[in-house]
Amino acid sequence: MKIGVVGGGAIGLLLAGLLTEQSHDVTLYVRNEVQKNQINQKGIICLPEENTYNPRALLIDELEQEELIFICVKQYDVEKLLPKLEHSCSTLVFLQNGMSHIDALDHFDYSNTIIIGTCEHAARKVNATTVRYTGEGKLNLALFKGDQKDFEHLNNHVSDNKFPIVLTGNWRHMLHNKLIINSVINPITAVFQVKNGALLSNPHLLYLAQSLCKEVANELKLNEQEQWERIRGIIEKTTENDSSMKTDIENNRKTEIDGILGYLLQHSDNPKPLINNYYHAIKALEMEGV
Repeated sequence: MKIGVVGGGAIGLLLAGLLTEQSHDVTLYVRNEVQKNQINQKGIICLPEENTYNPRALLIDELEQEELIFICVKQYDVEKLLPKLEHSCSTLVFLQNGMSHIDALDHFDYSNTIIIGTCEHAARKVNATTVRYTGEGKLNLALFKGDQKDFEHLNNHVSDNKFPIVLTGNWRHMLHNKLIINSVINPITAVFQVKNGALLSNPHLLYLAQSLCKEVANELKLNEQEQWERIRGIIEKTTENDSSMKTDIENNRKTEIDGILGYLLQHSDNPKPLINNYYHAIKALEMEGV
């Protein structure tokens, strides 16, 4: 397939590499000329195996017609990207943390198929051309708008053992299951600047994580115990990993808190105290550093 990947961050680099390995015709669309030129010269290096992949790189403003486009930009960049996509004939797959992009997509006048997804692969961007693959996972995808045949075509031509895809019929439930994970792990690790595993090994952080899980589960009308067991399992698998929000705060970058806890606050009639407090804690850290 002719596939575009928009976004030169960790997940964008990883997906562009994995899809190139499948022998698809892949173009990675990035924001700046420097990264574009470096990828075209050196390719994408995927650690720890040091595999090198050679997709073509173009600027986002040079977007071409593709059969399929994975949108891997940050939550807060989705809305300003949409005008560049409105004349595309491609099937679009949005892979973001949080849920505020749903509000933008509700008002996006697009005549072709839109798919919503969550990514369970873990990766860390080392530099403009290098990504460290820290945890194998899968893509969970659900049809948001459009033709079921496009949805099935994607699965038939892209999913394999190295790039597993799980199709689900309820995009909102799928996003809620990812949102609660991001709502618990990301803010606490970012505020306290700890690795994921500290949420289980430190009894005080464990208490905070369980309390925040309870609030978010209640907001999303999810089973608290089931969700905590899911979160515990993910923490156990990613003990030595740094959350994306922790890394953003460390590097004085804007976080995706508005699309995570901010989304919960925006859509809640009665905001819960921990959700509110962690939202403002992250916003305070952003103001101090960004």
